[in-house]
Amino acid sequence: MRKSQVITYTVLEIPDTFLALIIILVLKSLTRCIITQLFLYL
Repeated sequence: MRKSQVITYTVLEIPDTFLALIIILVLKSLTRCIITQLFLYL
């Protein structure tokens, strides 16, 4: 199997819960950055 095929396969194998966890982590870090920026502006 080529590398691209392996990557596609692993992406397809990732369950929705794992994707949701990643999205939650990204949103948490984004909100933390926004909050710190707001505190710096105040």
